[in-house]
Amino acid sequence: MEFQQAINAVEQQVSLRDFLSDKTLVIITHDEDAPKNLPPFGEIKVYTVEAIEKDRKKFAQTLDDNTFYMICDGGYASRDIISNLYDIDRYDIILEKRRLGLLLKIFKHVLAENNVMAETSLDVIFMNSAVMDYILSRHYKISREVLLRIIAANRFRVKYVETNVWQNLKNFVYIGIYELIHSSLPKYLVVGTTGILINEFMLKMLSYRLPLTFADALAIESSITSNFLMNEYWTFNNREVSKGVKGFFRRMGFHNLTSLIGLGINLGIFTALVDTGMEMLAANLIGIAVAFLSRYIMSSRLVWHAPSKASD
Repeated sequence: MEFQQAINAVEQQVSLRDFLSDKTLVIITHDEDAPKNLPPFGEIKVYTVEAIEKDRKKFAQTLDDNTFYMICDGGYASRDIISNLYDIDRYDIILEKRRLGLLLKIFKHVLAENNVMAETSLDVIFMNSAVMDYILSRHYKISREVLLRIIAANRFRVKYVETNVWQNLKNFVYIGIYELIHSSLPKYLVVGTTGILINEFMLKMLSYRLPLTFADALAIESSITSNFLMNEYWTFNNREVSKGVKGFFRRMGFHNLTSLIGLGINLGIFTALVDTGMEMLAANLIGIAVAFLSRYIMSSRLVWHAPSKASD
């Protein structure tokens, strides 16, 4: 049975190769590497979004009845959508649908992030030259968001390809990792690490001239202030928050408050775990991790809570 399915898959691939042999696929991505598992088009070209925006007239020369376009950010075309490319002449747009509702809620409502990819709920998008000509002639940005608006306007014939459970699971993991990497979390982690170094340095310097308690308090406040400034001008600089003096000091006050709350969370978890018999260093590590995530969520959701600036 499995052997016969393999034979059928090979025959279908050969047939699809013949069907697509005289057609060109233009891949539009944010990096220069072609995605994996590409359908067997006769010719394949890769364009980055940056290169297209630099010379849209040159890119417009690719327009042809036998040229098709695929938006795919570092992913791949699944078997589900490849098997539907026989309909590429009957539809203007063929696309996969994701089921990423939970992931969307996490990034939108918990982390308050402007989720770059998951927001569209689409994976791979194929379109013909008519759709691309429509986008270029109106000077629209080539992006998923633009495609969604075009699809919603019912201007073109669209076919949705439902992905299977395994594909949705892979999408969930892939998009989750992508979103975390492109979110403010890595920057926040760097800032937190820098704050620890500043704390240690200030404590060492101040301890020579001040009582240890006062030196420690000033070192802690120094690291909190430095963390705030780096988060303000680097980690969350894409948030459309108030840039006035009042807004600046309001965020600084909230940041100090969330830092104290994080300290309380750290101490509370550490004490509770030690009381249950957990080893001291392990309990402290867990407390630090939970406190860090808590401070990050409070910073993203409360201190710098505002829509991200739209990227061009």
